[in-house]
Amino acid sequence: MKIIQFIKKIIGSISERFVVFSFAFALSQMPTFMNQYSDAMVGSIFKSKKIVYEITLKAKRTDKSLSQFIQKHLDSGDLDFKSSGEQWKKVIDDLNNELLAQKKILEASVWTRPFVFIRYMNPALVKNIKYKPALPFSLESLVYIFIGILLGMLFFRILIQFPLKKVFGSKKIITGSSSQSPVSKKSNNNKKNLGNSKGSMPNIPTFELSEEFKHLKK
Repeated sequence: MKIIQFIKKIIGSISERFVVFSFAFALSQMPTFMNQYSDAMVGSIFKSKKIVYEITLKAKRTDKSLSQFIQKHLDSGDLDFKSSGEQWKKVIDDLNNELLAQKKILEASVWTRPFVFIRYMNPALVKNIKYKPALPFSLESLVYIFIGILLGMLFFRILIQFPLKKVFGSKKIITGSSSQSPVSKKSNNNKKNLGNSKGSMPNIPTFELSEEFKHLKK
């Protein structure tokens, strides 16, 4: 039984270390991933600005502002013109969102940057990132490793260890006299009585010999 408990203890320890390591490693890569995302976002912003600049030149040729030029295409009954206006409007909206996200991420502190990053992250841009893991040497990475260790321990104890104790904790192994059933106690008492009857003689009352039989005792 001790061997089984020892094995369970080792498995539990390994499981906890694996969970903690996974959280710590994942969060240690957050700065690297955010930097690579920022690089991809810079490229996307540059591409969008180039398109907007070309649209602006077209609008100037017709003596219209950028918004007037796009709105005229949106209001056009020609499907080709309307489709072009919708595409240009989407480019401008994406550019504004990316510029806002870039500003928020750069202004965020070490503690809030992951949450700000998730809040303004563009899933379409994430798909274009060719992520490459890196060794966590920066101070920011060390901070995230520490947070990952705490989160891993918390995750393991609340969502893994605690539920398992709830499920298997009530199934105790019956050992010792205090946990014996009434039937086993009765059988043990019978065994004790049987042992006493076999191993010891009943008490015999003692009495004094009369005077005429004392010489026989000698």
